[in-house]
Amino acid sequence: MNLKVFIVENELSDSQNLVSVLEQAGHFVLGSTTIQSHVTRYLNDLKPDIVLLNVADGFENAATAFATDLEERQIPFILTGSSYTPEIRRIIKKVNPDGFLIKPLSGVDVVAALETAAYRSNTLRAIHQRQEKWVETLLLNILESPGKKADKLLSLVRAFASFVPFDCMVIDTDSQQRDLSALYAYHRNGFNEYDPLNGEDCLRDCKVTVDEYYSVRRFYSLIKDIEFLNGDEFIRVTSQSVYGDKIRKAYQFNSRIWVPVFNNGKIDMCLVFYSKDLNGYNESHEAFMRNFQNILTKVFLNIRGKQIKSGKPLSINPKFIDAPTSPVNSKFEGIVGKSSKLVSSLDQAIHVAPFESSVLVLGETGVGKEALVRAIHNLSERRNGPFIRLNCAAIAPTLIESELFGHEKGSFTGAIEQRMGKFELANNGTLFLDEIGELSMESQAKLLRVLQEREIDRICVKESIKVDVRIIAATNKNLLVEVSNGKFRMDLYYRINVFPITLPPLRERKEDIPELAEHFLKRYNPYHNTKAKISKSALQQLQLYDWAGNIRELEHLIERHVLTSKTGSIDHFEMPEELQLSGKPVIAGEEFKPIAQVDREHILAALARCKGRVSGKNGAAVLLQLPPTTLNSKMKKLGIKWPSAAS
Repeated sequence: MNLKVFIVENELSDSQNLVSVLEQAGHFVLGSTTIQSHVTRYLNDLKPDIVLLNVADGFENAATAFATDLEERQIPFILTGSSYTPEIRRIIKKVNPDGFLIKPLSGVDVVAALETAAYRSNTLRAIHQRQEKWVETLLLNILESPGKKADKLLSLVRAFASFVPFDCMVIDTDSQQRDLSALYAYHRNGFNEYDPLNGEDCLRDCKVTVDEYYSVRRFYSLIKDIEFLNGDEFIRVTSQSVYGDKIRKAYQFNSRIWVPVFNNGKIDMCLVFYSKDLNGYNESHEAFMRNFQNILTKVFLNIRGKQIKSGKPLSINPKFIDAPTSPVNSKFEGIVGKSSKLVSSLDQAIHVAPFESSVLVLGETGVGKEALVRAIHNLSERRNGPFIRLNCAAIAPTLIESELFGHEKGSFTGAIEQRMGKFELANNGTLFLDEIGELSMESQAKLLRVLQEREIDRICVKESIKVDVRIIAATNKNLLVEVSNGKFRMDLYYRINVFPITLPPLRERKEDIPELAEHFLKRYNPYHNTKAKISKSALQQLQLYDWAGNIRELEHLIERHVLTSKTGSIDHFEMPEELQLSGKPVIAGEEFKPIAQVDREHILAALARCKGRVSGKNGAAVLLQLPPTTLNSKMKKLGIKWPSAAS
């Protein structure tokens, strides 16, 4: 792979060394300059395949600005720096580079990083091209189907749902019409669930008059291009019209992207995506929607009842046409919930499931990473192939190579027979490497080679074995921090981090707890031959807790109480000790108190407020949401003898 490389480096000697290394490796160096030299002007003329950008001390802001420009132009780039400082971590998080190297630079590392960055960039570009082709096909299906208007509208909503995030999509199929029959809205209530509203419903919910809506139509007709607004800017602009201000307040929207649709050179129709996220939209969403403005005109006219031919397809590179031709059968077995953060993660899974790229699933222990990985496999073209899981944390470092690549009989002590490794077992399927952050540096190097060469070396076998495996990795660690601590290879990180998906912790999606609780009741009641139910007050108790162990902790707690419930109703959960803490934030440098001391102080404060009463309507047990027997037991254990404690 011969790449055209542009170098931005403030140190002349480092720049000269890079030129020498790259040219010896067969790459073409377009030129080099310093960060102070208005580097953006070179991009249009030189058209580099990749940029090496040094973040020089004192020039962090300039480097960040240039990196942002590269990201918007979709030019891959690798950052270099003298050390991995908090400032560098902040920049990496903001600009999302295709690699990072610490000086002094090794020629081998530079060449490897370039190849990894090129692979990552090409893979992402291929995914985006296929996604565009996918959405185009879904829109063409609307033109060619004889369905009813309601079906076509819902198909339009679903075509964009997983690619442009929204809490509500507003569709105006005829902006010139003087009634509300052309206005529709779809509120997203779950992954594939929508609440449709007609024009009259929309205005009634927002308490907007027809005249107020027509006035905003005229305002929007002046916006000739796609426009996205976030946060304060969204509030400022929407506050300029009565309709915009009312719809924002009624549904608590914080961002939107406006997509005008033209007919005979005039804005005749529009799509508006609204989100409750403060930063719901960016340049990538704008660029994505720009691809479909022409075909949307035909789709809208078709929805209005006109017979429209599909016409020319998008100009997509022929090698990227192997995209799905229909919506993915989006069934996520074992994943429960409708919160926006969870839905966003599921949308990302839909993005990447049909394609072959590596996926990195991030999230705390117990959030359901394996369930998501299995869903990606089941939604992929490899669904009929094997799904093999390896928990990297559960295998001794001395055995991990054998587990991954296999061994011959007698290759080491205890190898009493030939054994296929996980890669061979997963051939033509998916290999899930759980807790990949636990791999030793030596094992990481061998894994990287397999990912690059697509072949393995079984222990004590001279010939390499070709494998066709899709890798999905997961970790509860911050791999960039592991990289900075010398515990994870930077090149492997960028190789597997082509398409990251983060699953939110349960404390950030507490609105899903009632549905999760019901799900676990349905699982464990038949299993244990019980009919337990959770009372309203007990459910509220679950929603007050922060769930350090996430869904797994919730599941175990519910199963335990299903087993011990004697009345058939779970009215109170015996929560872990953490729930009894005061919740007061710990200030940096402040000394931690023992849990027993915190519990003692908390109970004494409750008793003081309740004038020593333990049980009854106005007792401390009610205040602390504890059964009186449990509170008395705790008081005895902690040696609390309130002078006038009463029942």
